[in-house]
Amino acid sequence: DNGTESNYDIVEDTITGFDAQIATPKITGEGLTMVFFEQVRDGNRFNLYGRDLSAEQEAIALQIFQTIKFKQ
Repeated sequence: DNGTESNYDIVEDTITGFDAQIATPKITGEGLTMVFFEQVRDGNRFNLYGRDLSAEQEAIALQIFQTIKFKQ
């Protein structure tokens, strides 16, 4: 995992009203499964990731990402 975008599938999404990018490794189990919010509040960013997840773990992480909420 050298962290290059070409190793990942990246999708734009909106999660609970916030713009997010979700990245998954092109090869399951090799790299980061991640959600990234560029702007959540007062210029703050947020990311959450798992490394080298199995297919089952990745599916659970993607479900968890959709439940993230930020206080207003």
